[in-house]
Amino acid sequence: MNYEFEQVESERMELRERRDLVEKVKFCFEFFQLDFSTFYKGYLLLVYPVLIFFMTWFWGVLQNTRSADFKSTMRLNQVSTICLNAFYVGIWVWGVFGGLS
Repeated sequence: MNYEFEQVESERMELRERRDLVEKVKFCFEFFQLDFSTFYKGYLLLVYPVLIFFMTWFWGVLQNTRSADFKSTMRLNQVSTICLNAFYVGIWVWGVFGGLS
């Protein structure tokens, strides 16, 4: 009797694993059907200030190594945090107000 229970439980597990695999494949197929070009453009738009700030800072460090200090590093961190948070808030607002369908 114990053997039959284990065999039935093993078959159930195989069925669950197959069903999970089918669901994962279906999710991947649906995910890649979405158009993310708007998100890429928004991301690049909001990361552009970070790139400009970093490049000007890097150019200044090449000219004078004393420019590489803690304050400048934290300013870069602050700019990148503000820009990326604006991007994520924008995605959230877009989703809440029906931009994502």
